Amino acid sequence: MSFPIVTILSGDSFVYPENHAKLATLYKPWTDRIMDNNQNNKKTGRQIIYSLLLAGFVSACSSGAYQAQREEFNQTIPECNGTADCQVKWAAALDWVRNNASYGIRVNNENRIETFDADTTRAGTEVQVTRELIEGERYRILVNIDCFAAYGCPPYWETALDFNRTVNAAR
Repeated sequence: MSFPIVTILSGDSFVYPENHAKLATLYKPWTDRIMDNNQNNKKTGRQIIYSLLLAGFVSACSSGAYQAQREEFNQTIPECNGTADCQVKWAAALDWVRNNASYGIRVNNENRIETFDADTTRAGTEVQVTRELIEGERYRILVNIDCFAAYGCPPYWETALDFNRTVNAAR
């Protein structure tokens, strides 16, 4: 026995094929339940729309602070000049990673500090720090922070700014 598809027209009406009365009888209790819930669905739909509008408004209000943190981060990227200055700032970067990352150090050389990656069994923050040559003996020290957590992560820009401030303060 083949089952024709119930056609859904605009609005709330269902149209059953006339030559399939038995099938329509089988579908009727199910479609009536959908129709009864339709008013609740409209209310839920409005609630979802209002929630999305509110979320958009809140994010628009907070985007100014987000943008300010991002700009401050870009303006405060640590730089070092010469061997002694770079060693001090690189040591500060390594200490920051040890104190703030959830995983142990996997790579630690003169141009890169990297923690182990997150795995599927535990949440946490992984960090990569890279030393990039600007020119001569002048370098910039860049941080990348990744967080894997079901229940939230530390705010990215605040954490990255803390890294910049800590490394820049090293003397």
